[in-house]
Amino acid sequence: MNIFIIPSWFPSKTDPFNGIFILEQTLWMAEHHPDINFGIGTWGQNDEDHLLYIHEPFRSLRKAFNKKKEYEKKLRENVFLFFQPAFSWSSKINKGNIGQKIKACRMCLEKFERIVGKADVIHAHVSYPGGYIARQISHGSGIPYLITEHMAPFPQIHHVSNGKLKKDVKHAIEDAHLLLAVSRYTLEEMKVAGVKKDIHILPNYHQRSRDHMRPVKKREKFTYITVCGLHVNKGLPELLEAIRIAVSSDPGLNFVIIGDGPHRSLLEERIDQLQIGAFVELTGSLSREQTLELYDEVHAHILTSHYESFGVVYVEAMAAGLPSIANPVGGPLDILDDTTGVFVESLSPQDISGKILWLKQNIHIFRKDEIRRVFEARFSAKKVTHDLGIAYRRLAAANRNYRINA
Repeated sequence: MNIFIIPSWFPSKTDPFNGIFILEQTLWMAEHHPDINFGIGTWGQNDEDHLLYIHEPFRSLRKAFNKKKEYEKKLRENVFLFFQPAFSWSSKINKGNIGQKIKACRMCLEKFERIVGKADVIHAHVSYPGGYIARQISHGSGIPYLITEHMAPFPQIHHVSNGKLKKDVKHAIEDAHLLLAVSRYTLEEMKVAGVKKDIHILPNYHQRSRDHMRPVKKREKFTYITVCGLHVNKGLPELLEAIRIAVSSDPGLNFVIIGDGPHRSLLEERIDQLQIGAFVELTGSLSREQTLELYDEVHAHILTSHYESFGVVYVEAMAAGLPSIANPVGGPLDILDDTTGVFVESLSPQDISGKILWLKQNIHIFRKDEIRRVFEARFSAKKVTHDLGIAYRRLAAANRNYRINA
């Protein structure tokens, strides 16, 4: 069987972590299903070199003249990555160049099919642009497509017009042969937005290599880890205030915050103002290997985001046997229970700091082997790739000659 992947987000040289979970999950899927071939179509998603801005005409012109060349890579025996460049700009102008992105993905699909034969299923991640591109390709090829919706909040403001989903987003969702959401939160938001189609939940997943399951000495101070983009909607300003309160009661606490983003300088300034620099390690972006190593060195995980469609970092923490502190909104409600973490009652710094102190005092309640067991049963690559493989096969078998009605 041959599966063509269209990711709305994908790692790039200028943004190496945006959509990395899509790449990782495709590679894990291929590992667990060596009989399935995977092709990934890219056009420069999230790549600054392919983003053109009206307010930067000369810089954008230089980008246009230095357009990258197409390429293809064999990532493993049954995974192929294809790149066909297409620029992106404001959606107000020619829909952000969506036509060229569709053309780019068609060319990537043709290259994939020349290697492995006809594609059986197209799998788009996020309804727009990936799902819309999948619909247009399916329309002409008869290949069934499914969408996994990861977006939070859903829908994004630029996907709405007069209070309703824009036509392209609506049609992409309505015509999908299978619609998946990564959490109940995402499913419910889609229903509120007017999606009538049946939606099935299939969570994101994670895989720990044997190299990252070896015993590692914990840090001397009780340390929390946070892994996220440095953005205020991740609840970081509230977390910093909570850290100030917590360390005033217990100076034996430490916090490692991994990531980068548009609000890094704001957070650095706030750390200085709160005088908590001795307790907070702001690492910036780290490699996946470095991040996984740090999960093993620390004692617990905390991320009190304003919202999460899923929250793969909670699953990564579970894979390391770490309990989490989370805000009970969105994906974490599907992921955590009283054996794997604790929820804050509000995003007030006082409540967050209370949970920080409580978890340290009660860490013995959370057994690493039990947290790992829950991870393996619900969110491991072995479990979820099995379920996704069944979905692929059923979709391919039931829709061999499908054509979307024009």
